[in-house]
Amino acid sequence: MAIEVEGMDEVEAWSGTTILGPGRHSVIIDRADEGESRNNNPQVEIQFVSTEGLGEIRDWLTFPREQPALDAAKGRAKMLLDAVGIEAKGGKWAFPVDELVGKKLSIIVHEEPKFNDPSKTVSKVKSFQPLDASDVPADTAGLGQQSTDDDGPLPF
Repeated sequence: MAIEVEGMDEVEAWSGTTILGPGRHSVIIDRADEGESRNNNPQVEIQFVSTEGLGEIRDWLTFPREQPALDAAKGRAKMLLDAVGIEAKGGKWAFPVDELVGKKLSIIVHEEPKFNDPSKTVSKVKSFQPLDASDVPADTAGLGQQSTDDDGPLPF
């Protein structure tokens, strides 16, 4: 018996990378897609990729329609916007999903029991923070190289 599958040329291959484990990670937002949750609430699916090549992790910002869950969700979304330097605006406005891609930030990941099987654990993004100087590698290009200027040797 043969397994027949259509449209394999239309899908993206899995990358097979490691899921980021517990700790603080410097990441870049590789993808941000609008969609709906299982409960038909608006949500943004975000793919974070380690800037150090350690792996990646996916997270969702879901905007429930009822309170107090909506205020909690907006607070988490504002934490993300603050971390990537996007200004949150007052009044009614479209959440800037397209502006997220390419932004760099720091995330905190915790290990916690899996929702539908507490005997297993999963990595979850718990907070978003701006990158600070210790998160950004120094640009050491050119250090230790001889100057090619014609000014002669350095005076020290």
